[in-house]
Amino acid sequence: MCKYVQMNWDDLRFVLAMERARTLSSAASQLGVTHTTVARRIRALEERIGTRLFDQRPDGFEPTSAGARLCHAAAKMEEEVLALDRDILGRDMRLNGPLLVTTHDLFVRWFAPVWASFVQRYPEVRLEIASSAKILNLARRDADVAVRLTNGPPENLVGRRIGYVDYALYGATSLVGEGAVPSLSDLPWVGWNQRSGAKLTWKWMKKHAPNAPTAVVVDTTEVFSSLIREGVGVGHLPCIAGDADPGLRRISDPIPGFGMEIWVLTHPDLRNTARIRAFMQHVAEGVGEYKDSLAGRSA
Repeated sequence: MCKYVQMNWDDLRFVLAMERARTLSSAASQLGVTHTTVARRIRALEERIGTRLFDQRPDGFEPTSAGARLCHAAAKMEEEVLALDRDILGRDMRLNGPLLVTTHDLFVRWFAPVWASFVQRYPEVRLEIASSAKILNLARRDADVAVRLTNGPPENLVGRRIGYVDYALYGATSLVGEGAVPSLSDLPWVGWNQRSGAKLTWKWMKKHAPNAPTAVVVDTTEVFSSLIREGVGVGHLPCIAGDADPGLRRISDPIPGFGMEIWVLTHPDLRNTARIRAFMQHVAEGVGEYKDSLAGRSA
């Protein structure tokens, strides 16, 4: 006689996290618990249903056939729960409550007055900013709104282009001086490593500075900018950042083809939520005031 087991959605969250993360520590990080809690919850579920859900392999945990079936069902259930959650939030007409925005730390720095004025204008909205280069999943409600630098916004999101960032070539005045600019091939460069995927930069350098020495290669924007400021080498920076730094000198006009669009995006189910709509309108208006700086026309 088969034993009937009533499934608990909270248990299924642990199963899904383990399938996606493949390790106890990564699953625990996703869920905000300890790795021992993950192991205990999955072990308890296996005991209740009387079958093993995961096999431990050298490269991580792999679902068994029963585990794969359960994960498939759990993923469908998760989507239903998330869709219901988005539908309920999408009907919320109140200008209060939590609002989680995912964005790059550069936008927080460049447009600090825009964020500040939103908080002042809507004091009952509890704004939380997830400032990271990591792109959070809006469909899964990891965030409510995204402010992203992209020339190809995801098709499953809705929003508007709110700005355009132009790039130019910059070097520290201690390196390039104040007079005539040395040949680009004679200057040291700060480059991007292969993992960064900066193919456009590599292609431009091959054409315009084919014999230039590369002083160092990096993989993060913050390190890239810091080394240019310190005079380690020259490199391409957003005009809004380079022009505002008194220690830097712009040594080229804005470069065609290097620019990136700024988008504010949300999930279609959330577009009518009052606080989300208010934020998207506010940030679009605020960033619009930086048009000249973004284009390098305020230097």
